Amino acid sequence: MHNGNRSTMSITHRLAVTLATAATISFGSVASSPLGLLAQDNCTYETCALRVRRSLIGHRIVRGMQEDRVASIILFAPRLEMWRERSDSASAHYAAFRTKHNVGAAFSLTGVAAFAAGTIIALADRGNETVPVVAIVGGLTFTMAGFVYLLQARNRLSQAIWWYNGTLLRE
Repeated sequence: MHNGNRSTMSITHRLAVTLATAATISFGSVASSPLGLLAQDNCTYETCALRVRRSLIGHRIVRGMQEDRVASIILFAPRLEMWRERSDSASAHYAAFRTKHNVGAAFSLTGVAAFAAGTIIALADRGNETVPVVAIVGGLTFTMAGFVYLLQARNRLSQAIWWYNGTLLRE
């Protein structure tokens, strides 16, 4: 029995370290290149239009045909002031995107943590069935809610980019 507690503690410790590490490296980042280029008069659609590039671990907002990285969105979305340089509508949609995306990411992260904790408890302590079931069902519920928020956020980001790119065509 004492040996089983050590095994449970080891699994719990590893899970906590993994989640903490993932959360630390998952925050969105802004590119080190200056965003002031976006406000220049010679900014054309070919050089400054924005779009989203998807990867295995997140999304990147890139600019122009050369695909300069403007921001990375891995878990949480960064603040970007560039939207205000071009369009109030783009700025409003990006603000709504950030809110929905960050809430969705927090719900999803909480759901995964609760699901993992419930699974660990279920594997370690077979005598108590209520706690792991509540944690697993709660975790799945939070994860699904997070997924819904993330889908809504994706639409808002698309709208922000559409409004932003539209200002490039009017010049």
